[in-house]
Amino acid sequence: DVTLNQHWNLWKKTNNKNYSDVEEHIRRNIWESNLKKVQAHNYEADLGIHTFWLGMNQFADLTEIEFSKMMNGDNAKILNQKNNAQYEFTRNPNVKLPDTVDWRDKGYVNPVT
Repeated sequence: DVTLNQHWNLWKKTNNKNYSDVEEHIRRNIWESNLKKVQAHNYEADLGIHTFWLGMNQFADLTEIEFSKMMNGDNAKILNQKNNAQYEFTRNPNVKLPDTVDWRDKGYVNPVT
């Protein structure tokens, strides 16, 4: 799909992403899967099913597990118990945390309008 290829290339350029040939194929597949999730969610949001919309950001080439590990200092453990996913988060004692964080400045969330 020409449009999808253009979208992928623009996203890579915008987010300064460069991959080896093997990595490119893997990241592209993850990115496409995430794009489909975003599009499906936003379609439902347009129908009033959700009260927020999603977008493709610099993390769109990561799986949910990769994203979780990166955001949690690789301290997130996923436990499956009778098909109920549970997440256990532990603080890394070697990381000094700031008193406050404005997630909008980091690009993780959009301002509420």
